[in-house]
Amino acid sequence: DNMSSGDFEKDVPRADDIKIQYHPHSKEPPHIYHFEDYKSNFTSDTPIPIDPQPWKPFRTRLDFEFAEFMLDAHLNESQSASLISLVQNCISDPAAFTFKDGQDLKRCWKHARDTKASGFTTMTVDVPYKDNEITFDLAYRPIWEGFCLPILENSEIMKTFKWHAERHYKFNGQLSKWQRFIDEPWTADAMWDFQVLNNIPFCLILYADKTRLSSFGTAKGYPVMAHCGNLPVDTRNGEGVGGGLVVSFLPIVAEDAGETGKKGFVNFKRVVWHKTFWQILKDLEAIAKTGYYFKDGDILRWLFPLLLILSADYEEQYVQIQVYPCFLYI
Repeated sequence: DNMSSGDFEKDVPRADDIKIQYHPHSKEPPHIYHFEDYKSNFTSDTPIPIDPQPWKPFRTRLDFEFAEFMLDAHLNESQSASLISLVQNCISDPAAFTFKDGQDLKRCWKHARDTKASGFTTMTVDVPYKDNEITFDLAYRPIWEGFCLPILENSEIMKTFKWHAERHYKFNGQLSKWQRFIDEPWTADAMWDFQVLNNIPFCLILYADKTRLSSFGTAKGYPVMAHCGNLPVDTRNGEGVGGGLVVSFLPIVAEDAGETGKKGFVNFKRVVWHKTFWQILKDLEAIAKTGYYFKDGDILRWLFPLLLILSADYEEQYVQIQVYPCFLYI
């Protein structure tokens, strides 16, 4: 959008000045900043607490790195035991390496799942194909309860939460006019257009990546990551509360040399995607209709989930855009 220089301010702007036009429902007047003073991604004066031992419940960081390596290598229990035996012969710091055998590693992974992967639900999804019912395992956590609420309940994270959409402009000295630019989700049109009356969007960004194949139980799937579009990029792409979180492992449809490429098999894979993805979004359905009241200090906010961005590799994107009914606008 291009706007005349006299729409909001009385003083003549200088080249590269930045103007922020806030959403009308925010009741905030427009602000103008000199370019060197502009900070699109402001940070809180109070630093976000950092976990000094993020490797827990593993006993040491070295334990975690070693276990992660073996997991990435898809070693079985016997191979793990052999590798640990070899490492024990050359380890220089016995106090930092506490695994004794493969069972010890297995127990520690179980403890990690019990403590860090809490909130995941595993279910089966049946999809008909020809004359058979094919069963797929789906692991997921409710997005609102498992991802959104922890953010809303974290007072430090919420200091950087953007409640209202904004429009950002830069003054072009040569053309003597304001020119709009977009550098964060809340500066684009989707969030702005979504806000009617007093509703506030909780902007969700979902990312699916088939290249990051993972295991859950005896099944395999590729993870779906959730990010909050109301938070600055360094927070939403970081770790811990406010950062990206795995909310599901979508099942893999095994390829069949005799079926691959056939219309029926292609449609079958789409149905698998549709049914499993709808299950992931299911807990948002009621909140999308009624909203969620959240008390922010003395202000009562009326929040609604908005699936702002769906990011995926080509194959996943090709399947997702054919979902009906469309889940991009919950």
